[in-house]
Amino acid sequence: MSITNLYLNIDHLSPEILLYTDEKFYKFVETFLGSLHARILQYQHINSVPCFLLTEDPCDMLLLDIDDPELEKLTKE
Repeated sequence: MSITNLYLNIDHLSPEILLYTDEKFYKFVETFLGSLHARILQYQHINSVPCFLLTEDPCDMLLLDIDDPELEKLTKE
């Protein structure tokens, strides 16, 4: 049986991660968490670590009933 580690080992992160913005931030998220997570943050214009830390729950938007094709696509994934 395989156990998945749900936590990122932050011991190996560069202190510069707090300075990542826009594409560099999204590429980091995609590398460590996956492309869906990066696209969810990008859709909401959460483009840096400080902005992410100020966000209560970035996945709340997936529960909203909004007529938006891009949001519907993200919700189905």
